[in-house]
Amino acid sequence: MWFSLGAGPASVELATGSCAVLVIDMQNDFAAPGGMVDRAGLDIGPVRDTIATAASTAPIWRRPCGGSEPRR
Repeated sequence: MWFSLGAGPASVELATGSCAVLVIDMQNDFAAPGGMVDRAGLDIGPVRDTIATAASTAPIWRRPCGGSEPRR
């Protein structure tokens, strides 16, 4: 099964049976006040805006191909 991700600068086609989504420490190091991005003097607002989206889609990405129950 293929999944189309409308990303920029170009869309990406992913084979759902052979890909993974990794979300690594985005809240603490990249999006938290006092984290790496904040300490570098950059705006953490755009990064923080992605947290809810990542959290809401995580259950979908945890499902095995063709299945409906999340993997643990």
